Amino acid sequence: MMAVTATDDSGFVEYYFECDLDAFSSGWQTDPIYTTDIVGRRGQGYKFRVRARDASGNVTEWSQWVQALPRPEQAPLTGNNGTGGGGVVGGGGLGGG
Repeated sequence: MMAVTATDDSGFVEYYFECDLDAFSSGWQTDPIYTTDIVGRRGQGYKFRVRARDASGNVTEWSQWVQALPRPEQAPLTGNNGTGGGGVVGGGGLGGG
């Protein structure tokens, strides 16, 4: 998954990718790209959404839920939790903080 890059005057932004099956959620991370190796039946249709926060703890609203789809034609991404592909998940800028 990839969030739209958020910006903040502090220069610090973290992202949280939430999966509808909590075991695959990211936790807070500074990288707007989240990759995960989801183990399970093909086509289970996991959905993700994302939010961002700044150094002061101000958070954006959650994005819309987006269904994760395998993208075998995409080169593997490097990230915090394995390799994989993903779709764009909406994000947004944070207010100054």
